[in-house]
Amino acid sequence: MYHPPPTICHLLFNVFEENVAPIILIIHKPMLKGLLRTVSTNPEGLDKGSEALVFSIYFAAIYSMSTEECLAQLGVDHTILTKRYRFAVEQALLRAGLLHTRKLVVLQAAVLFLSCACCPQDAHFIWTMIAVVTRLALSLGLHRDSSHFGLGPLETEMRRRLWWYIYLLDVRSSESQATSPQIREGDYDTRLPLNISDDDMSPDMVDTPPERTGFTEMTLTLVRCEILTLHRKLMQLSSVGVDFDGHNALFQNRLRTIEESRRSLDERYLQFCDLEIAIHWVTATIARVALARSWLVSHFSLLSVEGFQEGLWPDQCDLLVLTAIEVLEFVYLLEAHDNTKKWSWLFQGYVQWQAFAFVLSELCVHPTSPLSDRAWVAVDRVYQRWNRPMGNLLGLMMRPLERLRNRAAAIRAEQGRDETRGNMPVANNLA
Repeated sequence: MYHPPPTICHLLFNVFEENVAPIILIIHKPMLKGLLRTVSTNPEGLDKGSEALVFSIYFAAIYSMSTEECLAQLGVDHTILTKRYRFAVEQALLRAGLLHTRKLVVLQAAVLFLSCACCPQDAHFIWTMIAVVTRLALSLGLHRDSSHFGLGPLETEMRRRLWWYIYLLDVRSSESQATSPQIREGDYDTRLPLNISDDDMSPDMVDTPPERTGFTEMTLTLVRCEILTLHRKLMQLSSVGVDFDGHNALFQNRLRTIEESRRSLDERYLQFCDLEIAIHWVTATIARVALARSWLVSHFSLLSVEGFQEGLWPDQCDLLVLTAIEVLEFVYLLEAHDNTKKWSWLFQGYVQWQAFAFVLSELCVHPTSPLSDRAWVAVDRVYQRWNRPMGNLLGLMMRPLERLRNRAAAIRAEQGRDETRGNMPVANNLA
C-alpha cells in the first residue's frame, strides 16, 4: 500500500486532529500518536487492521479540506486526492478482511471512512455498508454495555463511543433513503459514553474516571446522541388512525417531549457552552437547530389535519415561518462561517429540506409578507450550497423542491409586476 512521505503524513494527521477528531471521537489520542510514529518511521510494521485505520485517517483528513487548502498544502486537486485515497481505504479494508473481521480497529476504520464518504451519489452505498458495519458491531458485542464483560475503563468507553457513532450513522443513512433505521430501541443496552476528555483515560486505568461537569471533548457527540434519542421518542408517538382530538393530544405530548429534552440538554451541557469558542458555538447551534426542527416537524404533521390549521392564531403561523427561516440561517452559518468551516464537511450532509419546503410554500401564499425578503435570502443561500456542481445534496427531494422554488419565484415576479403597474402614472385625458 502506498503511504505518503513522512512530512505529508504529519500534515494529514494534524489536519485530522483539527478537522475530524473533535467531531468523531472513536480513536483515543494516544493511539493516534502511536499510529503516527509507526507510519512515519516504519509503515511496513503496521498490521493490516491498523493500516486500514491509517488510510481512513488520510482519507478523512483530505475530505475535510477545502479545494484551496488541498492545492496550497498538497499541490493536488481535492477531487483527485479524494478518489485516490478512497480507493486506498477500500483496498486496505479488503486486505484487513472487513466482512469477517473480529477486530475493533478494522471496524473503527470502516466507520471513519463511511462518516466521510457522504457524497450524494454514495448515499445508497453508505446505507448498504452501514448494514454490514451494524452486523459486525453486533458480532463484537458492542450493543451490550461493556461493563457486563469486565473490560477496563478505556476499552469500555471506546466501545461505547463506537457503538453510538454507528447508531448516529444508521439514523442518518436511513433518513437519506427514506427507510427505518436498522438499530431499534430495545436492541441494545450500551450506555452513553461519559462526558470526559481523552486525557481523563489511559490504558492502565483500573477505576472508571469520574464524569465531568462542564464542556469536554465528548460534549458535542453526547448532544448529538441526546438529539438522536429525542428523534426516536418522537417517532414512537405515531398518529396513524388517530382522530382530531387524538391528534391534538399527541401534538401536545410531542411538544412536552421536546421541551423536556431542551431542559435536559441545557442543564447537562448547553449552559456550559462559551459561545466565543468555536466548538462550543457549534454544539449549541446544532442543539438549537435540532430542537427547532423537531418543533417544526411536530407542527407540520398536524397542518394537514382538518380543522387544525384554522385553529392557529396568526402569530403562531408567523412563529412557524420565522422558526423555519432561522433553521435555514443557522444551517448556512454552520457551513459558511469562518470559525466553523473546518467542520463544514459534516454539516453539509444535514439538509433541512422540511424547513426549506415550508418556507417556499409560505412564499407561494404570501410573496410579499414582512418576512419574505429575509426568507428569500435564506432560501437562496442554502439552495446554492445544496445544489452543487459535484452533486446536489437534496437527493430524491431535488426535483419537487426545485419546482416549488420556481413556482415561488414566479409568483414573486408576478407580484412585482402587479405593483409596478399599480404605481404607473395615469394619463390626463383632459388635455
